[in-house]
Amino acid sequence: PVHVGQTPIKAVGVTDQHSQIQLYNEGPNNKVITFIRVKEFDTTLEIPNTIKTITESCFNDCVSLVSLTIPTSVTKIKGFAFASCVNLTELNIPNSCTSIGSYAFENCEKLHSIKIPSSVKTIELNAFEGCSSLTGITVDANNTVYSSDEFGVLFNKDKTELVKYFADNTATSYTIPESVKTIDSNGLCPPVLLKLPPIKDRSAKLYILP
Repeated sequence: PVHVGQTPIKAVGVTDQHSQIQLYNEGPNNKVITFIRVKEFDTTLEIPNTIKTITESCFNDCVSLVSLTIPTSVTKIKGFAFASCVNLTELNIPNSCTSIGSYAFENCEKLHSIKIPSSVKTIELNAFEGCSSLTGITVDANNTVYSSDEFGVLFNKDKTELVKYFADNTATSYTIPESVKTIDSNGLCPPVLLKLPPIKDRSAKLYILP
């Protein structure tokens, strides 16, 4: 049979899209390519309850996304899943999610609060990096791996490790709890360091990136 007209080509995920667009733009000029762009995206998203894993970079750069509902079927949020969703202000992490990947919410600039449920056992490197409006995190008291204090600072469960003090925290001063022995390498940002008293008579190790 003879097929006439355009042939739709599937591109799934960031890697496929990047590779194909590069091929069309820089490859041999032996085809007519038509790009179709969505005129207007929805600002709210409700993920179907059949989804178990939100894959890497799945919603990366969805700049129109404002509100997000993640179903209780989801157990893993992979790295960069919602990176650069710069207008995202609301999201729920369900009490089924066990891990949050590296840079999962990187540069979600309007995200101002997050609740970590008791189910989360792993928060990977810089999961909330660049969330410039995020003042703190609230961790469910029943979580066995992580905890938080009244300032929204993220710790491990027994507060021997300070995991993250967020850049937009509104506190004018902060005293590190006496229980802290280690500060994560990305736990503090330079503006916060200026507000912290020196650690005296304590064996705490400070791993501070410049």
